[in-house]
Amino acid sequence: MASKPSSNSSVIGFIGLGAIGSPIARRLIEAGFELVVHDVRSQAMRPFTGRARLANSCAEVGQQAEVVFGCLPGEGAHREAILGVTGLVGARRVRLYVNLERWAKRYCSSSRGASSALELQRLTPRSRAAFHAPNREP
Repeated sequence: MASKPSSNSSVIGFIGLGAIGSPIARRLIEAGFELVVHDVRSQAMRPFTGRARLANSCAEVGQQAEVVFGCLPGEGAHREAILGVTGLVGARRVRLYVNLERWAKRYCSSSRGASSALELQRLTPRSRAAFHAPNREP
C-alpha cells in the first residue's frame, strides 16, 4: 500500500474530468493528494466539489499547481489547454505538464512533432517541461 503524501505536499493540477480523467483524479484524491481540477463542462467538476479545488480555467489550475496532468480528448483540446486565452501558458506556477492521452504519442512523433515541440516551448521557457504518458498502449 502506498504511503500518503505529507500535508506539506504540493497541489496537483488535473485538466479533463471525462470518462478516463475523472477516475484518475479520484484515485489521486483517495491517495491523499490535494488536487485543483478543471473541465470545460461544469457538470464534470460537480463530483469534485468539496474534494478538490475547482478552477474556472486551465490558467487558474496552472497558477495553483506546479505539476498538471491533462486527460483531454484530442490535439485541439490539448492545444487550447496550453495555448488558449485561458490556457496554461498564462500561468506562472506550472512547471510540468503531463499529457495522459494515447494520441499524444502519435502527435509528438509524427511530422507535426516539430510544431508540437514549438507549442510546448511556449509553455516551457523557464525550466518548464511537458511530456506525454499515455494511460494505455494503442
